[in-house]
Amino acid sequence: MSRNLTRRQFIGASAGVAAAASLGGASRTWGVPGTAPGEFDTPHSVAVAPDGSIWVSDRGNARIQRFEPDGRYFDSWDHLGAVQCIEFYRDELWIMTHRSIGELLGWDSLGGRLMKVDPASGAVLGSITLAGHFFHRAPSGDIWVITPGGRVVEAVSRST
Repeated sequence: MSRNLTRRQFIGASAGVAAAASLGGASRTWGVPGTAPGEFDTPHSVAVAPDGSIWVSDRGNARIQRFEPDGRYFDSWDHLGAVQCIEFYRDELWIMTHRSIGELLGWDSLGGRLMKVDPASGAVLGSITLAGHFFHRAPSGDIWVITPGGRVVEAVSRST
């Protein structure tokens, strides 16, 4: 989740996205099951960029979809695989991804990748092979990963 959010939290739903008021209840939602722009197949993670745009990992469609702050579809990237988790850390974009759903369902047998991605172009700036499901970038800069097998891993330390 973005640290910039003070009044709303954005949460993934089974086939859409909901903006939730801080005291609960959806203030607006969008998305239906499908493959077209703005449609979802297993939306798995959501992040709000520093500019307010909303980024959704549409895992089943192996893409990241980007939306304007008001929920209007902007564009999508399909070159990063089946993205598990998206997070902005300051102006940096980090994702946990697998090449395909098949690789993802292999659990710990096949490695996923923790990637630093250029938010403007989608270019991969660096990656670490690591079977992960979710991660969090701590204020210290450390990156903590949860593996599908239930382990907690410190993937990147600010001292490295």
